[in-house]
Amino acid sequence: MPSIHVLVALVALLLGREIGLLAPLPVSWAVIASLAAAALPLGTALLVAAAMPLFRRQADRAGSVGALREGLRFAALARWLVVLPYAIWSIAGDAAGQVAAAIGDFVGLDEALAAAPPLAALLVVAWAEHPLHARIREAMLVRQLDEGGLDDRPPTRAEWTATALRSMLAMPLMPVFLIVCWHEIVGRLAGWLPESAPEWSLIAADIAGTVAIVACAPALIVRVLGTRPLGPGELRSRIDALQRRMHARVRAVRIWRTPATNAAVLGLLPGVRYMLLTDALVRSMPRGELDAVIAHELAHVRHQHVLWIVLSIAAAAVVLGTAAGLIALGLSQAGVPLGLADALLGIASIAGTILVFGFVSRRVERQADATAAVALDRLHAEADEGVPVNAQDPIVGTGPALMSAALGRVCALSGVPPARWGFRHGSVRQRQRNLARLVGARPDRLPIDRTMRWIRVATLVAIGLGAIGGALGVVHIA
Repeated sequence: MPSIHVLVALVALLLGREIGLLAPLPVSWAVIASLAAAALPLGTALLVAAAMPLFRRQADRAGSVGALREGLRFAALARWLVVLPYAIWSIAGDAAGQVAAAIGDFVGLDEALAAAPPLAALLVVAWAEHPLHARIREAMLVRQLDEGGLDDRPPTRAEWTATALRSMLAMPLMPVFLIVCWHEIVGRLAGWLPESAPEWSLIAADIAGTVAIVACAPALIVRVLGTRPLGPGELRSRIDALQRRMHARVRAVRIWRTPATNAAVLGLLPGVRYMLLTDALVRSMPRGELDAVIAHELAHVRHQHVLWIVLSIAAAAVVLGTAAGLIALGLSQAGVPLGLADALLGIASIAGTILVFGFVSRRVERQADATAAVALDRLHAEADEGVPVNAQDPIVGTGPALMSAALGRVCALSGVPPARWGFRHGSVRQRQRNLARLVGARPDRLPIDRTMRWIRVATLVAIGLGAIGGALGVVHIA
């Protein structure tokens, strides 16, 4: 699923082309600057890889998973250590521009080479942390193995790293890269068209190509990931029944052959929306818990969560970018160089936008958990009583229990501690506590639904004010 670290690196590269403080250097200096900047994330990642075995050996001596979890926290920190310094250099020094100065300005090539160092460093970290994940997975699955075992084998280090690579290539690297290439192609077309050609034609071509890439991206992503269609059968029938019940439709369900235990929904539009289920998930999850995972993904579709996340990011970029522009103007009047103020405040506005993205993403996951729990609770209550359940009847508890158990099993199968906090999802332990609070509540009065309504209102207000400000020429987007 989309990596926040990859997204930060890509956004920084693109912003560097707009607000970079350094002009393209002479070829020799550009080569030196590019190699030096590439050495920083790669060197950091290699140091992390050298340190990882220490955590494993400490865990073996102590006979506890505590050291393994410390190692995973260290790996999570290391990802930011390899990405953030390079992102700062990308914005301030225009990393892609320096690469272009060194090799020539080819469509997409300079951006690809500039993005390679942090992406390679992230792969090194993934490779280094695999033994820790494997040990934790073994520890967490002992009880399940004693109860009868699982027909799934743990991923090898090569499979683990290959999965990380394909995930990075598919989301968000490929769609962003295609959009950047198309934008560069349209920019070059401007020099080939006659002067009499209207300017709006290039703008329309740029927008049309971008929309087409966004629309087609899910179909490309499922192929980059190596997925295959889910054929007719009992599982497909259950998924279709849940789609009808939850009023959420996807074009196709595809099986992702990967050692990861995960599920996802891709696409904004119904005609190009796909649900992905990993083969490890399908093989290893009991029926009720697998239904909970599927219902969680369909809840994302029902609430249009992907669209609202995109809109909330746009709203945050407008508000924070405009605030940064106004502050930079004030600092320049106080004697601070405008370029330096723009760069520093641009980084701050990006950081703020990322924080908003994380805040909204965690609430989105909580709402999807709740919606899935309610749907399963109603389904089981109707099966037990034989009649439809009133929409205002309180939640019994079957649905929240299934959703909570499904989250716990995904953690066990993935080797992820339930208490581990994630930027986009929070911790499973906290999500399970939120699910437990649903028992006895009315489905039409859930607190998380009220929170999401406020988030949507704030998003629309910010975008509306941004549109008005843009028309008046006072809005600056970072």
